[in-house]
Amino acid sequence: KVGFAYDPNMLARHDGEPEPFVQVFDELLEMSISAALYGAFDVTGRMQKKFQTKTDFLNGSLDEMIEGARSQPGTSLLHHLLGTRCPITGRGLDQSELRDQLITLLVAGHKTTTLLLTWSLWHLATNGRAESHVLSELQQVFGDDMRRLPTGDDLRSLPYLDKVIKETLRLASPVQVAQRGLTQPVEVGEYTLLPGGHKGRGNSWVALHIMGISHSKKYWGDDALDFNPERFDPQKMKAWHPFQYVPFGGGRRLCIGNLFAITQVKTALTMILRKYSLRAVPDKPVTIDPADLATPLSAAKGGGVWLRFYERTGWDQKIAFTAQVSAGALMQQARRMDDDANAGQCVKVDARGQELLILWGGEFGTTKKLAESLYDAARASGFTVTMVSSDEVTVTDLTGLSSGAAVAVLMATYNGHPPANAERFLSSLQTAAEEGDQGKKILNGKRFAVLAIGNSNWISTFAKTGQQMDDLLGRCGADRLFPVEIADKNSTFRQDALAWRQALFSKLGTTNAAQMPTVVDAPASYLTFEAGSPELQGEWQDVTEPALRAHLGYHQCQLLNNIEICGQPPASDPYRSVRQVEIALPPGATYECGDHLEVLPMNAPAVVQSVCNFLNLEVHPTVRPSSSRSETDRDTRGSFLLGKNVPVGAIIALYCDVLSIPSQEALAALADAAQEVRDKDSIHPLIQVDDSSAYDSWRAQQKTFLDAFQDWPSISLTLARLVEITPRIQPRLYSIASSPCTHPKSVELCMGVVRYDAPCGAARHGLASSMIAGKLAHQGSVVCKVKKAPHMRLPADPAVPIICVCGGTGIAPFLGFLQERMA
Repeated sequence: KVGFAYDPNMLARHDGEPEPFVQVFDELLEMSISAALYGAFDVTGRMQKKFQTKTDFLNGSLDEMIEGARSQPGTSLLHHLLGTRCPITGRGLDQSELRDQLITLLVAGHKTTTLLLTWSLWHLATNGRAESHVLSELQQVFGDDMRRLPTGDDLRSLPYLDKVIKETLRLASPVQVAQRGLTQPVEVGEYTLLPGGHKGRGNSWVALHIMGISHSKKYWGDDALDFNPERFDPQKMKAWHPFQYVPFGGGRRLCIGNLFAITQVKTALTMILRKYSLRAVPDKPVTIDPADLATPLSAAKGGGVWLRFYERTGWDQKIAFTAQVSAGALMQQARRMDDDANAGQCVKVDARGQELLILWGGEFGTTKKLAESLYDAARASGFTVTMVSSDEVTVTDLTGLSSGAAVAVLMATYNGHPPANAERFLSSLQTAAEEGDQGKKILNGKRFAVLAIGNSNWISTFAKTGQQMDDLLGRCGADRLFPVEIADKNSTFRQDALAWRQALFSKLGTTNAAQMPTVVDAPASYLTFEAGSPELQGEWQDVTEPALRAHLGYHQCQLLNNIEICGQPPASDPYRSVRQVEIALPPGATYECGDHLEVLPMNAPAVVQSVCNFLNLEVHPTVRPSSSRSETDRDTRGSFLLGKNVPVGAIIALYCDVLSIPSQEALAALADAAQEVRDKDSIHPLIQVDDSSAYDSWRAQQKTFLDAFQDWPSISLTLARLVEITPRIQPRLYSIASSPCTHPKSVELCMGVVRYDAPCGAARHGLASSMIAGKLAHQGSVVCKVKKAPHMRLPADPAVPIICVCGGTGIAPFLGFLQERMA
């Protein structure tokens, strides 16, 4: 607030969730460090895309702060920056420069200051001799005034407090590694590092291990891990190597925010130590975060730096100390534990006998498809594997897994909320985690890894549910196999998911780098179709199809109105079409403003006929499907139809999304099915594990399964194999654009019709929107149901004003809101 005229609520909001601005800033800080170390290995550009998305969000937040300060007078540091002018040119800072200044201050004053203040308080709360020296100084400078704000002269009169802060920085440097680019050759033993790399091009980089230098006995003696502020006596410092103390770097690249951070901490310490005596809580040992050795594990994860504050009654107040080790010793212990864990990773373990539970949560099939792929691969690797939806288990069920069992969680997020089939499990996990915070760790001995699935277009809630699952499982006592991985539907989703699967198997000891497959595995086979009974062909339309709709909760509803409202489309978008559609409500259904209409689309008859021609099948004959998968591993639609007579055309129309782009796994199956070497060789570069560039280029052309069948005509597929490798046709959600006050027996949609030319030159049509747009009012019907959206509601008080922000057909729910308010 003092710096930016803005309160980001750094501790927490009332709901316990961090402010999105703070959360994204923390993530960007970690990504910056990772990029410095591993950026050269970001072959797919996934790291860069994530970084850019989060940077855009952060810049937008900073712009809001700047505009807020411009609109209101104040005395914050940001206000001073806005008023700063160059004494020569009179030029002020532009928007980009203002953002850069704020970011610099955030980096200098956020994590650095927080850790430095935390560890300084810890050392003074556990070291009576150091505390005594500091209090003596404070008494000399401030006398008995325990509340006076310190001045610059006051801070410069506290040399021993300087030593405490410097020794804390040495033992617990917030920045563990610094990176420098070489500008001249550097001799390292028998090697020479060249500025342009070993081929004379690009850059050569050297990583400096600041923590390693700071804890080195070579420079600091045998007591290098002890807290000893007297090391920083000026006479002793004269004998130092010029770069043996570099918590903020050194030379011309010395961190610009070092004095800012130290001054903040020094000011805070003078205020705190005059008011309170601090002591460590004996039964609350400090645990180091394994992901960041300079950082204590957070209290939310069972850690925290627990200190007891006693109100100071005088300078000579006596409160007993509890002996504790220094921050450096704690970090050394954490390093040893990490080294021991890593040593165990090198042992080859046979997968057979290992229990693996695959737990998934999602609503539209993407997450389940990934879970099924993982299930097939795990079973092929020899695991004892089970796959269940998260609404089929409780936390108590997880306790029944064998010791050492692993749980692989694949969890989607929708608009910041968990999928419907994960809400109950997440709630029970939250309760168990709260008990775990009190010491009741019910999942001790279990292992887990989480793939959080989300869309970075919604950055503030990106993959939130998966990240929550990761945190809660850890708080319940389960061992995290590796940090949560995020699969971004808006970016390198397929590569993220495959990398996570390989990391899971590698961590469980089932494979190593030499054994990793070079090409993607095709989906496993599990379906068979027997010829149906010819005399029962009419059973589908009269009995089975209506029963299937009822089983899934859908109804066939009449189309009441279908009007084009776009007018003349612009030359820049000749296909633009927006339609006002009115559909009768399903029998007995009700809705509220903000709800969705869930529509079940089907492939058009021409598409079905084209696929049947490729498979050399007729459309109308029936088949009876059967599956080798267990009941818990089958999808709801498929399970209902097992053993029933179903027309070939109906299976293709309802199930096979042949207008989607084939995944690498699907292409692997097509390569297996190709009869000619020419076609196999053409597909092979597209299914490489380590290099997806060829697939990415092919995918960018937006070719569908139908295009693949034409490009590789020697492919020979059965109907069963087609169903196994194509994605399921998923229901589409349309925001309802009406109010039950004005349309009690029907719903209106404001629907954009998807039509465009793909890069490969073919015309493309949205499956559901084109299907609805082509139907005639009072003659056509739509298979649909109402989908509740409890998080999209008007305020209960109709007098509360609302602001609606949307783009394009995103106006749909707000049309309903307006109708509701007008009624």
